[in-house]
Amino acid sequence: MRINLRGPWLVAAAALPYLKASGRGRVINISSQAGVVAIEEHAAYGASKAALINLTKVMAIEWAKFGITANAIAPTVVETPMALVGWSGEKGEKARRDIPVGRFARPAEIAAAARYLASEDRNHQWGGPHGRWRLQRKIEASPLAVS
Repeated sequence: MRINLRGPWLVAAAALPYLKASGRGRVINISSQAGVVAIEEHAAYGASKAALINLTKVMAIEWAKFGITANAIAPTVVETPMALVGWSGEKGEKARRDIPVGRFARPAEIAAAARYLASEDRNHQWGGPHGRWRLQRKIEASPLAVS
């Protein structure tokens, strides 16, 4: 919780006065599919990433009036050295079979999603893992599976 939830909150809260003063800004949190769906052996991790998604939605609602957007990227497993160890063998093969494109996400794909969320092209999208705004004043979250 300290790294996956408290860290992003402290950074965003510290940046808020500067973002408000500029009249615009972007908050981009990196969550995980584990924050949206249950994954075995990921109880604490999944809970922290689900909380981060909800925090992002609250920031999106509260900070929009200052010209600040908040979004979360919730990828599947990303091909990092740590993930390739943790998702090796049959566990990794099964996970890849369950992903529609048959492979894990690449770090560059996550970076591309973040660049897009930070761009001026994304001025009118707020909230959860994909930022779909609902007219009922709610944000409905479902995963942006970058894979």
